[in-house]
Amino acid sequence: MEGINKKYNIEIEVLTPLSIGAGQEKDWVRGVDFVVDNGKLYKLNLKKMVANGVNVDDLISYFASKNEAGLKSKLSGKLDSVSDFSIPFPVETDNDVKAFVKNQLNGAPVLPGSSLKGAIRSVLLGYFAIKEEIDDAISKADQKRKPFESFIFGSSTIGDEFMRFIKISDAEFDKTELVNTKIFNLRRNDNSWLGGWKFSGNRTDVNFHATGFNTLYECLVPKQKGCASLMMSLELYDCFEKNNEKHRTHIKTEKKRPILKDDIQILFGIINQHTKDYLEKEKAFFEKYKTDRTEDIVSSIESLLSQIPTDNSYCIMKMSAGSGFHSITGDWQFKDFSINGLDTSKKVSRGLLNGNKSTKSRKVADWNNTLSLMGFVKLITEEKAREIAAQKEKAKQDKERELVRYRALITEIASLIDTAQYELALENYREACALFPDFSQHEIDVEWLESKVKSVQIEREIEQRLQKEAEQRRLENAVPLFEKIAKAQKLPTLYGNVKQWMKQNGVTSLSEEDKSVLFQKIKDIVCAMKDKERKSMKCLGKDLDILIGSEFSIAWFQQILSDI
Repeated sequence: MEGINKKYNIEIEVLTPLSIGAGQEKDWVRGVDFVVDNGKLYKLNLKKMVANGVNVDDLISYFASKNEAGLKSKLSGKLDSVSDFSIPFPVETDNDVKAFVKNQLNGAPVLPGSSLKGAIRSVLLGYFAIKEEIDDAISKADQKRKPFESFIFGSSTIGDEFMRFIKISDAEFDKTELVNTKIFNLRRNDNSWLGGWKFSGNRTDVNFHATGFNTLYECLVPKQKGCASLMMSLELYDCFEKNNEKHRTHIKTEKKRPILKDDIQILFGIINQHTKDYLEKEKAFFEKYKTDRTEDIVSSIESLLSQIPTDNSYCIMKMSAGSGFHSITGDWQFKDFSINGLDTSKKVSRGLLNGNKSTKSRKVADWNNTLSLMGFVKLITEEKAREIAAQKEKAKQDKERELVRYRALITEIASLIDTAQYELALENYREACALFPDFSQHEIDVEWLESKVKSVQIEREIEQRLQKEAEQRRLENAVPLFEKIAKAQKLPTLYGNVKQWMKQNGVTSLSEEDKSVLFQKIKDIVCAMKDKERKSMKCLGKDLDILIGSEFSIAWFQQILSDI
């Protein structure tokens, strides 16, 4: 089928503990398949026992009676060498350990493609479940004694079963861990239901206990990743639709064909919407029937909801052990997961509850001091995963650069304060806060620093005002000398104006033209004096001596008197 299928390489990341059962016959029995010693589970291997000189015949009675103490006594000092592996044993349990399906050749844990495909099929059942068509399918199923899903997906006998056109490979992972699980259960209280934790066959306790009616699952744990390929064939689907029109027994819906188109985001979008709806109903369920530790489950659900992307660049999906009735059936029957009764009829297997909503229990993982629903995974194309990884790496590098800059700013602030550069220090402080608002190295008295900056600003304002006034004076004096001295009526006033004019204009000595102007102005003032005042003058004043020199001052005095 090369060239017919559109192939996507998919990265699978575990978000909550995930268990894929190897089958009840593969479950580990304590005292037979394993023993626990010093907090570790040792998975026994008969061949290794023989190879290490252990007489297996001596152990038969121990195996038969599940005598763990006897086995450990016989295998004392050899547990590591006679076991396939050892693994931390988190908590005691009376139940068998649920084993994870393995690759028979290398023993690696395997997420079968069939399990992924089954989970996707459950989602699509809900997506295709138009109520009128579902009712018709159920009616036909009852009449012909067939699973009603065949009237939605198609028939494997005809060859048009929709999931045939989606193929998924197995995905291998590195290792598993043992995860404790508890059953959250509802119990009747008069006419209402109360949440609790299953503690024994007929006892539900309001308080959470790690042990008591608990089961250990071999699981893939959060952050583990594996890879698989997903192939879809629109061409083959169209071929079967065209050639088997008269034989078709399933519901034909326009929702099917777009899923197989050359864009996996369509399928991811359907899965994300289903997961979002499912999680919101589960959140409401645990909030309604809240009890000890249910807030942890709600918190875990909120975390999963926050990871669902708006652009459907990847998807979040629930699968395998702990999926529960609502997830497996596609969750098309109920708007919420609250219950109003119990129904133990056989029709439950077909997802029919005869009007009673009775899914009152949930399997909850107790791992790493957190409680969460089991089996959530993230599916993303390897191409998109690389793109996101590159973005994260760039963001990490940017953050590291920001941290380097931040630390440099903190160091520089101290130096700037020491040199009284308060404004620049405050500017750097604000830049540091913008980089890391909550960082612990903000050990600076910012109120003191702001007060110092305010003082500096006030001083600057005063200086600027003085400069402005000086500039105004300069502009007032930036006129020819004759204009500056035009209004002077007294010699002292005249000399003062000249001095001011020279200072404001940066003049150190008068030019010949300015001297001529000054001479004429002095002459006018002297001429305007009364005779008695003029005759009492012995000179034109020491200030003039300073302005033009005493020799010129005497000469001007004699000339003015002679001219008058």
